[in-house]
Amino acid sequence: MNLYVVMGVSGCGKTTVAEALAKKTGGVFLDADNYHPPANKRKMAAGIPLTDDDRWGWLDALNLELRKFSNKPEPIFLACSALRDTYRRRLHGGLPELTFIYLKGPKEFIAKRLAARTGHFC
Repeated sequence: MNLYVVMGVSGCGKTTVAEALAKKTGGVFLDADNYHPPANKRKMAAGIPLTDDDRWGWLDALNLELRKFSNKPEPIFLACSALRDTYRRRLHGGLPELTFIYLKGPKEFIAKRLAARTGHFC
């Protein structure tokens, strides 16, 4: 079972890297943003930061989705910020094989990527 969370701050390249890894390995790409409930999406679109209470159900949904794939032979790559230890523990629950890939980059590089973004929650 190959389950991976590609994590890091907004703009570090999580989606780009996770998609590339999935393509290269014949795996499956999942974008955590697609699992946010409508209320979270409305908050993010309005520039309102999410609280932990906003995130718990979302993280549980991601964990459930990863569990669905845990018996599949192909690797799964989830792009998700997962910045806090408590979020990673929530994702990791019941999935001992889950591996986190932490992306980092210079602040200037990430700021440049964010400035060029359109149509995305930042």
